[in-house]
Amino acid sequence: MFKNYDEITLKRIINNWFEFKGLSLIPRSGYWRYGIYPEPDVRDWSRWESDLEHTAGLWKLVKLIQQNFPGKFFDYWEIQDGLEIADIHEIGEKVTGDICDDGQRDAETLDAIERDFIQKSYLVGYAEQTAKRLFERFVEFQNRSTHFGRLMYSCDKCEAMLQGLLYESQGRGGHLYYTDASPLEVEGARYANNDKLVDIWLYSFVKNAKDYEHFDFFVELIVNAAQMIRNTKEPFPWLEKFIEEN
Repeated sequence: MFKNYDEITLKRIINNWFEFKGLSLIPRSGYWRYGIYPEPDVRDWSRWESDLEHTAGLWKLVKLIQQNFPGKFFDYWEIQDGLEIADIHEIGEKVTGDICDDGQRDAETLDAIERDFIQKSYLVGYAEQTAKRLFERFVEFQNRSTHFGRLMYSCDKCEAMLQGLLYESQGRGGHLYYTDASPLEVEGARYANNDKLVDIWLYSFVKNAKDYEHFDFFVELIVNAAQMIRNTKEPFPWLEKFIEEN
């Protein structure tokens, strides 16, 4: 298993990210006091996560990586664009919705719809040259065609796994619904010998390693986070063998 990064630094990133994302559980009191929505129960964790909360989590993760490893992952211009792409990468889902990959999703069509919306509707609010550059960066992200695109794609997938672990810490582990699972998800559940969300997504991350940049870093980050949440030194007993096989 990889041991290329200082564990203290990794856990600093993880703890800071967990504290930041924990804000999603704190209701804004001014609005319910005026009757806009019922008084919330801060112990009620049943509501769904919004795209905006995921966007904030990705933005924070990119920023934490840069702060703890300045210049190692992002250069000066990449970090500026990275924070912008974190902001806009889900905007197209205002049109398509968030459609999970069940093995039958038409990713090419969905990507084209998102690109069209971002270019023609959202980026019109930016200066022309900035809009042009960010659209090109967004296409790199969608296609994983450059170092920057693969790095942002890695951050995006890592954020989702960290969120899954945060749900685990709240007693909401997340399990696979086999009736609408993709073949890759079923394959991952069988290999890991469990159907936990984070295990299955990590299996997919390793399986598609070519799509990612700094693969070892993100695996180490997730393993360290899972050690904290699951309170064990080997939170993924299947992982080391699977990495060797791939």
